[in-house]
Amino acid sequence: MNRRPYVIIVSEVSVDGKLTLYRGASSKELMTLMDHEAYVYLHEIRAKVDGIMVGCETVRTDNPSLTVRYAKGKNPTRIIPCSTANVPLDANIFSKDAPTIIVSTERAPKEKVEKIKALGADVWIVGEYLVDFDRLMPMLVEKGIKSLMVEGGASINWEFVRRGFVDEIRLIHIP
Repeated sequence: MNRRPYVIIVSEVSVDGKLTLYRGASSKELMTLMDHEAYVYLHEIRAKVDGIMVGCETVRTDNPSLTVRYAKGKNPTRIIPCSTANVPLDANIFSKDAPTIIVSTERAPKEKVEKIKALGADVWIVGEYLVDFDRLMPMLVEKGIKSLMVEGGASINWEFVRRGFVDEIRLIHIP
């Protein structure tokens, strides 16, 4: 059995290689420069994978839905690694459009974990202080997630590259 999903990092990058226009900026600002064809391409990838992952900083900054809207296909399971479960409770990832898994650690406040569960998301405790990606990957496969699209941000992308978990990298250069 595969010990991890097939991983595709997909990033929208500016011509000079930036994921955002400036530190702390939403990547949505950069994405406004994408044409319709690029959105369709991005969403076609989403429609083909079992899971989609972004970090909690991306959730706080961009408030993405992580669903398929510009192509036909199913919505992937949303997977959000967040050591302290510090995701806004009104975030779009809690919509009923797709299953959501918040991957957290022992240091996540129990009250926050319970509030997230009350919104219908699963919460997995995978690690003591930081999310343990070596433990997480086989868990995702056991859950049926055989292919995973990692849509960033920079910290999550680097974590996957550093650990040798990346099978493909697809860059959408904009404008």
